Amino acid sequence: MLKHKPLFFLMLTLVLFVSLGQANECLVTYFSPQKKIFFSQLNEYVEHHGEWYELAIPTEKGFEHKIVNSWGEVTRLFEQVPVEHRERVRKLLWFAEKKREQLIEHFKPIAEKYRAQFKVRIKDINSLRRKILDKSASGNFSLNELNDLLGVRLVVPADSELVNYESVLRAYSELNNSKVQTEALTEKILKDHFSKVFHLEKKSIIEVEIKGTLKEMEKGRYYRAIHLALRPDNETRVEVQIMTEGMQLWHSWDHPKVYKGKIADVEYKERLKKYSQSWVSIIRLIEDVQRNHTPAENFYKLIRDLNLNDKLPMRMIAYLLDSRLVTLFDIKVSDRISYEILEGNYTPRTTFNEYLVRMLTHLK
Repeated sequence: MLKHKPLFFLMLTLVLFVSLGQANECLVTYFSPQKKIFFSQLNEYVEHHGEWYELAIPTEKGFEHKIVNSWGEVTRLFEQVPVEHRERVRKLLWFAEKKREQLIEHFKPIAEKYRAQFKVRIKDINSLRRKILDKSASGNFSLNELNDLLGVRLVVPADSELVNYESVLRAYSELNNSKVQTEALTEKILKDHFSKVFHLEKKSIIEVEIKGTLKEMEKGRYYRAIHLALRPDNETRVEVQIMTEGMQLWHSWDHPKVYKGKIADVEYKERLKKYSQSWVSIIRLIEDVQRNHTPAENFYKLIRDLNLNDKLPMRMIAYLLDSRLVTLFDIKVSDRISYEILEGNYTPRTTFNEYLVRMLTHLK
């Protein structure tokens, strides 16, 4: 051991001569660009794109969008940004975490009353960064304009009154002996309605958007949901989504796979879109039958149009439906709505398949 002492002290001396900044620089060179961004605490503002970097530089009133070619230029630009500006997003996320707990307490009894599954989420940092970059690129943008930093999703049975906004509009028409004919009046009625449902002041509901209206259905958009923008405390804007179980199961598959999916083959992507539209329209039809909004015969006609025997047990029809659509649009197994990846293998998606069997069984 003693004969190695000189070598040990030589190595220790060399290490001590390396400054902390140099050591960090040496370490950083072995990181991927995105890790380099993370460790520099610029994860909210910078995105790496191969040969270049995209930046949203915090300013006094918003953000300045820039594109630069080197990491050195990134650090140089951010060295000039005051600390209070750079900490703006982190403070906002810390504030959002506190508000999240309050939203859980507020919406929990509402969810129980309407038999809803619910969750409250804070926008993922990658989605938040992308939104800041996109918004700053298109013009002046302030974090105060974020509608969906905090989100509440209420997932209800198909026959829940919470999602049945049509009955609210009918009640208004009967009471006032006049039809609701404008979007402005529709929104006003629904703002009043949901302020009571959510135990909020009317001014707290900024916007009500109905997804899947008759006009949208004419354009092939069958996704049905209610989206609300709230400001319950005059500070934080919250997005509330109300949808049925079927729509949630479709949306959780479509959003990453179709809507945001990066598919190079244009022709296949178009087929996948049609496959997705077919499924959401079928789910909507099944829900409308359960809600007594349309006769069950409309569903059986669809089955016959797909060359399926409508006398088969509903469990069998549920299984054959996806197989028929997959064949019709020539869809890969990896892209089927009824399959998912578990432990590296494609297996039947239990939540979706059980939902479909349950809903179809109730049609008989």
